[in-house]
Amino acid sequence: MPRNKSNPAPRGMGRIIPNATGSFTFRYWANGKQVEETFTTRKLAEDRQAKVYLDKRAGELTFADKSKAAVRFTDYAGEWVDRHSNEGTRTVLRSTLKRLAADLGTRTLAQVANDREGAQALIDAAPGSYKRRTRIVLVSPCNEALKAGRIGSHRLRGLRVEETSRKAVFTYATPEALDALATALGTYGLAVWTGRLLGLRLGESLGLRRDDFREGGTVLRLSRTRLANGTLGPLKARKVDEFRDVPVPAVVWEMIKDAPVDDDGYLFPAIWQSYVHKMVRDARDSCGIPPGFTMHHCRHMYASDMLAAGIPITDLARYLGHQDVKITYATYGHLAPSAFGRAREVFASWGRPALRIAA
Repeated sequence: MPRNKSNPAPRGMGRIIPNATGSFTFRYWANGKQVEETFTTRKLAEDRQAKVYLDKRAGELTFADKSKAAVRFTDYAGEWVDRHSNEGTRTVLRSTLKRLAADLGTRTLAQVANDREGAQALIDAAPGSYKRRTRIVLVSPCNEALKAGRIGSHRLRGLRVEETSRKAVFTYATPEALDALATALGTYGLAVWTGRLLGLRLGESLGLRRDDFREGGTVLRLSRTRLANGTLGPLKARKVDEFRDVPVPAVVWEMIKDAPVDDDGYLFPAIWQSYVHKMVRDARDSCGIPPGFTMHHCRHMYASDMLAAGIPITDLARYLGHQDVKITYATYGHLAPSAFGRAREVFASWGRPALRIAA
């Protein structure tokens, strides 16, 4: 691909440098080494650049040390995951990589980076939210390897993820049924109500301390979550010291202020989230709750009630801990009552103005 003012060479494809003698040097990286070739005319240098570009696309030439690209992809991707700053995100990405391990086997970084069709097939085969996570686990390590010079290029850019609706679909449970479920969950029953009446994710509930409730129990300052493996970490997509404030109904504080805590002030003993989900599945039938109900549905019911009560969706986004209000709109916008009819009534009390139209 020739380099000129209207068609510069793609990034990483080297440079054509004019020399004082009138010749032109084409400088590029190949197989982990910098190469310089000098030509009598720019046209010859551009022709060579085009040939190098085609060799790269055909996989006959690499722009990095081949030995560095021979590392097993799952090993390299695992190291990339471990460098991620958020422990919650690391847990999710490790889980995704574990799901891919059997399919990736001993394939090298270079092999995965150049197998676009295989990567797309893995994304398409992944269930639900794992589709997007699979793309991240495949593409992001390759991007990192490209920057680090382990590979000269990769073919995974632009892989598609079939878009699925983010609209919250949930099974409604009556307060009576939820009360029965909370009783059946015993020590962890309070998490039913912190989800239903505060909109907390299960992990956020399991990481609560009594002293997180402030201003006489009217405000919850949330700053941690119980990760899937039972350890504590920062809130989803947040750094260690970041927090969010959630308004606390009086009925919740009445439960919290008298609830037992451990020696460190936590309301719940440490537990893997999967165990709580299993307890819910085992108990819901006897509590009159339809199949398919999960603890996360409590959070969806909370959002639905808040919108029905006229709470602005921008405020709801803050209470739920969404980084972007677009997520809240995509998930719960269909639950917000329509303002179209109310908009017509805003000026209903006005009389007809004395409208005068100039002749």
